[in-house]
Amino acid sequence: MEEFNEMKSIWNQQLEASPEKDSSSIIDESNQKAKKLKFNYYSTIGILTVLIFVLGYYYSSIFNSQIAKQIKGLEIMIAVIVVRVVLESISVFKFNEIDFTTDFKSYIKQLVKFYKFRRLIHFVLTPFIYVLYVYGFVSLLPLFKETMSNWLYLYVQFSGFGFLIFFSFILYKIVKRDLADLDFLKNI
Repeated sequence: MEEFNEMKSIWNQQLEASPEKDSSSIIDESNQKAKKLKFNYYSTIGILTVLIFVLGYYYSSIFNSQIAKQIKGLEIMIAVIVVRVVLESISVFKFNEIDFTTDFKSYIKQLVKFYKFRRLIHFVLTPFIYVLYVYGFVSLLPLFKETMSNWLYLYVQFSGFGFLIFFSFILYKIVKRDLADLDFLKNI
């Protein structure tokens, strides 16, 4: 009997377990992450759209039949950015289709499907798009060399490749953040 009283005493000394977060705080945090993801997608679409207009303006201002072959690189750059905008738009559409109010199992199924789509974009399509963009830029360099002074040509080379390196770093950070946010939503 003494052992039972001892066990009962130990049992009563335990702290009552309480969850770190209640369901409403988890839902609020999930909604904030979802809004942040949407904002990031719309921001990316906006920035890329502005870049399309800038490159399109440059294309239309320099285009003539004598240099048509030389500006194929600019056409490639514009085309891959348009593809990226389309992919981001599809992502927004797919993200908006996720029903956050459905049962947990259905929600996780929808989220995993979306997560796999984003991983495909990040790890397969984005590197391909980036390589084509760099190819387009490099193929424009002979045109720049012909039409610009040596100093301006050097500036375009250094700033262009500097931008591409900086952009790849930013892209890495964005992909990492995006995947972390998606992981959070997946692990709820």
